[in-house]
Amino acid sequence: SAFQAASRQFVRRQLMWFRSDPLFRWVSAAAPASAQDLIQEELSLPQPAFLSLYADPLQAQAQEEARQSESSKAHQKALKSYLTRLQLYHSEQSRGELVERLEAVGVFEALAKRAMTSE
Repeated sequence: SAFQAASRQFVRRQLMWFRSDPLFRWVSAAAPASAQDLIQEELSLPQPAFLSLYADPLQAQAQEEARQSESSKAHQKALKSYLTRLQLYHSEQSRGELVERLEAVGVFEALAKRAMTSE
């Protein structure tokens, strides 16, 4: 039925989501005794050792997400403030050379004639 298909899809999405989360530790359902042993072993650890099993990946993940967010913000700000600059004619010398070439081929004279005829 449609409900069963939707339920299976939902379960698959949940499994994919939780697998990537370092907080969750996956154990085999085929061997419940070994899963129980693992849980008891971890719970019997001293608190700092137990917390290090789970806290470090979460803290590292949070730090990485914060770093990416900050670099993304900095990148977005840089893109917003980016001003293009025509590199080809940015110096006085290169602009002078361009004007000389345009004068040599008569561009300015042609523009002046065009302006006079349009008036």
